[in-house]
Amino acid sequence: MNRYPLLIMFVFLAFSWPLGLILPTEQINLLPIKIAGYMLFIASIALILSAAGLFKKIGTTIDPTKAPDHLVTTGLYQLSRNPMYLGMLLTLIGAQLALSSLVGLIFPISFFLVMNDIVIPREEQMVAEAFGASYAEYKTQTRRWI
Repeated sequence: MNRYPLLIMFVFLAFSWPLGLILPTEQINLLPIKIAGYMLFIASIALILSAAGLFKKIGTTIDPTKAPDHLVTTGLYQLSRNPMYLGMLLTLIGAQLALSSLVGLIFPISFFLVMNDIVIPREEQMVAEAFGASYAEYKTQTRRWI
């Protein structure tokens, strides 16, 4: 399952929704925090779609199980090597804020750990094998997350 980050995000969202409803946290149950959560959720979906759209425009695969055809270093990829994963992480955070669920923050934390420690290193190895020195230089200029 760690090969499909979008699926991981959806599974975490699916589990966090009932958890947030069952165990809401009254301390953060404030309208401005809920609104910020919804806004972050919507903005993060836009981030994911924009980053994926750049892959499509350049003509490389967004499937994390396949080797990329092109090294994408423009647009959002100048700011982050993983803007799609950043968007997924922010989606999970926004959902928890909208649900007023502190306990649900376990899902974005878990997502970050799985991506950072398992998925991204595997993908970085694949990209390094495909693009060698170009990718090594890109890694020195652009952070993994932000």
